Amino acid sequence: MAAYVKTGLERLMNEYLGELKGRKVALCCNPTSVDRQLRHSVELLAESPEVDLVALFGPEHGIRSDAQDMISVDDVAIDTRTGLPVYSLYGHDEASLAPTQESLQGIDVMIFDIQDVGSRYYTYIYTMSYLMEAAAEAGIDETGTTSPEAEHAAGGGTHANAKGSRDPRALASEDVHELYGDAA
Repeated sequence: MAAYVKTGLERLMNEYLGELKGRKVALCCNPTSVDRQLRHSVELLAESPEVDLVALFGPEHGIRSDAQDMISVDDVAIDTRTGLPVYSLYGHDEASLAPTQESLQGIDVMIFDIQDVGSRYYTYIYTMSYLMEAAAEAGIDETGTTSPEAEHAAGGGTHANAKGSRDPRALASEDVHELYGDAA
């Protein structure tokens, strides 16, 4: 039997989906947010009867990479495929790089599903940092990432209690679920 790598998204969908049941979920994603069959995390989560996906957050280039490089993105748009609000995390000034507290209201779980190549000139690692800091400030109990690079940058925690913490590195905890890829 040939070995393959399970993406964090695949592990979330196959092993941890039940943890999202009955909770309002937000997703920060881009075109790298796909499983092995190239199905996007937005569609997978939106189509799951166990998930109440309520909001999307888009980094530089947007959730579907339809925004031009280095050009600010509208603050709020509607995803044409799901009808969900898409909050931009890439705008015209530093304040626009983090979600507003208003955009985080009513969210129970924040998932960050962006694969990073590990180059520090990419904006995605900072997007994750600002997002998790704002989520903690908003009292969102659970934040998680499906990316090993983001997990490492967050201090080891892929699915941890961030309540009360303004430091994304404080996400490491005893009850961490490692959602990132592993060999199967």
